[in-house]
Amino acid sequence: MTLHIAPPVTSVFRRRRREASPELPAIEEVAVIKRDGSPVVFETAKIQSAIHRAFLATKDDSEAWRQKAEALAHEVERDLFARLGARRPLHIEEIQDRVEIALMRDEQYAVARNYILYREERARLRQEQMPASEALPAGLQVQRSDG
Repeated sequence: MTLHIAPPVTSVFRRRRREASPELPAIEEVAVIKRDGSPVVFETAKIQSAIHRAFLATKDDSEAWRQKAEALAHEVERDLFARLGARRPLHIEEIQDRVEIALMRDEQYAVARNYILYREERARLRQEQMPASEALPAGLQVQRSDG
């Protein structure tokens, strides 16, 4: 099953600056580790865009869904910083897991299902595109019991 999600609608999203506090640094100080290992700056707008695209794949576009995506993105941000700590880099998988949980808590089960299926499809495509030499970690060899 192939899930087609619309391209990000970035023009409708505004980046909000959250001021640093003793408990939490400013958003600009939080690193996200991408799958390739490179660090990027945390952006709530990217979470909001992903949630909005999941809504678009499931429901009609409306201002209400944009607002719901914005509210859920900020909920994910608060949850990440409260649970995982913003003083360390966050991995993209941690963020995506928190998005799934936020969608389910909000009883957006069909949207969460599409989001999960999309993640699975992307993981499968990444695995297919990975060269065979990278399939196993370097230095790891598998030997069968028959030699």
